[in-house]
Amino acid sequence: MDEEEKKKLIAFMLSSGITSDDVIKFEKNSELPLSRIRNTSWKQLVENPVTMLQLSMPHKEKQDLTEWHVRNGEADLLIRSGKIKNKDGFFESTGLPSSWFPRYMLLWIVYTVQKTNNRDIFIGHTEAQILSKLDRGRHKSNYAHLRNQMPALFNCDLVINKDFPVMDIGDEDRLPFQGSADVTEYQRFIGSVYKFENKNKTTGSDKSDRGYNIYLTDGFYNNIIHNPLPIDFEHVKELVKGGGSYRLDIYTFLAERLYKIPEGKPLLIERQDIEDLFGVGTENKGQYYLETFKDNLKSVLEVYTTAKVEFSKKDGITLHHSPPPYPLEKIKSTCQLPDSSNES
Repeated sequence: MDEEEKKKLIAFMLSSGITSDDVIKFEKNSELPLSRIRNTSWKQLVENPVTMLQLSMPHKEKQDLTEWHVRNGEADLLIRSGKIKNKDGFFESTGLPSSWFPRYMLLWIVYTVQKTNNRDIFIGHTEAQILSKLDRGRHKSNYAHLRNQMPALFNCDLVINKDFPVMDIGDEDRLPFQGSADVTEYQRFIGSVYKFENKNKTTGSDKSDRGYNIYLTDGFYNNIIHNPLPIDFEHVKELVKGGGSYRLDIYTFLAERLYKIPEGKPLLIERQDIEDLFGVGTENKGQYYLETFKDNLKSVLEVYTTAKVEFSKKDGITLHHSPPPYPLEKIKSTCQLPDSSNES
């Protein structure tokens, strides 16, 4: 590495949040502690792992696949199928959670937790009751979704891989930390579905009270509570009509981001980033953006009427500060969270 290349690299390191002490170490022996470069801030379209899980799911059913990858700004998201024992005692893949049903189920869980502050959620005594609680009809297809997609959703893993922003300076000068990544892995992120049986106190029968609960993991529950996703489930039910997995993703993305944007400081999400996150699996990402994404965004804005979003064929979408679909005050009150306006 010549002196000019070294100067460029040092300037890049300083601009990335690396301390001057570490630069001095690098100048002496070309080494840099990995822990230091983790201070760099990452550009991500979505920040909540719960939202990342939703946007990682394929839009069409992919029961035959075990992994699916999308790009979230400067981070990679990987969803990986789980394994469960079959009736013969052998492990088999659950397949990937995909299409509209697991998204709908995920958002119902989020909405329920933020309304009740309960991490142990009763979902029904029977499959019919579970569908009724989700406000879905008892159609044959819904039973199939329930049986196939719930195991896929509750057994999948989410892997978040953030690339280190290090310049490519050639194989002969490869640094010890180059090509590494900051990886976070959530195994069976959501929680577990368990069956309960309570005997009738009068008759002693097991048949009177048995059913199914969802018990959420610490990571999932804490993410919902401390990084609210203020969705209105009436919006979700409207957007899911006729399928709606693309519409649900756009809605969740806007619900997470819009209320966090400072007033008077609009945020441009570049077209390439939109295509990489929402258009995975489509034959032509450019056509997807101009047609499918545009049409679905329009449908979302007809439901989420207070959202302020501008669409550009060339540049991407511009987000403006907007009130969330569901009042944050209600979530904070229910979940007993401090008011951010009172924080120093």
